[in-house]
Amino acid sequence: MQSFPTMDGLNSNVMMGSLRGMGSGELPNPLAYHGEQYTMALTFDGKTFNHAKDGHRLSTQFELVRDLMLDGEWRTLREIVNIVGGSEASISARLRDLRKERFGSHTVERRRVDGGLHEYRLAPSERLF
Repeated sequence: MQSFPTMDGLNSNVMMGSLRGMGSGELPNPLAYHGEQYTMALTFDGKTFNHAKDGHRLSTQFELVRDLMLDGEWRTLREIVNIVGGSEASISARLRDLRKERFGSHTVERRRVDGGLHEYRLAPSERLF
């Protein structure tokens, strides 16, 4: 574990990502060595995705959300934003990423709290990388 700033500049103790040390424009190695273990590199996609501009930011935010939600607590998007920073839309996207095979095929549970307000909880798969 290493302490580093969250998306909004606050310090958080979470594991650094697999894109650490990459230069601008480099594509990640899908299998990266960190300390004593191999981890899968985080690879994002989409029409507007630019690895050089978005890769580090999205990887960092993904890891912050994943590490926070690993405790299995129910949280609203706003509660997650208040802890890790970012916007509700970006946090929602990271929760969707957690469900994707390349990000671990985790189960993200959702329950209605009131009206249109929902809470989310991560039920992690065995593949945490």
